[in-house]
Amino acid sequence: MPAPGGYRRQQFLTEEEKANAPKVTPQLLKRILSYLAPYWLQFIAVFVAILVSSVVGLLPPPIITGRIVDQALVGDDLTLLVRLLFTALGAMLASQLVGVLENYINSWISERIIYDMKNEMYLSV
Repeated sequence: MPAPGGYRRQQFLTEEEKANAPKVTPQLLKRILSYLAPYWLQFIAVFVAILVSSVVGLLPPPIITGRIVDQALVGDDLTLLVRLLFTALGAMLASQLVGVLENYINSWISERIIYDMKNEMYLSV
């Protein structure tokens, strides 16, 4: 039966594809993690970057916004307002820079794993 608008709803996987899908087993997970093992230090750096980016991106804005409204605007303190605005800008930039670092390290790890897998494949032929 067609979906509203006259279009048929498309399924992503057929029943055959679902039946032949690889099963996630402990052996498969061990094999996947074996490719990540040489890069565990970089993986930890990505995890730390995610945490830092989240904390810097989430915690300061509400605190800074509250201080802008409660102290700088109500108190007519232009110096404090400018300082808080620059602090908010700095927190946003720090969060974005950490995000860029995280993406760079993620890409570096994935490229190295692909390189290792290709070398392993070509050496086994």
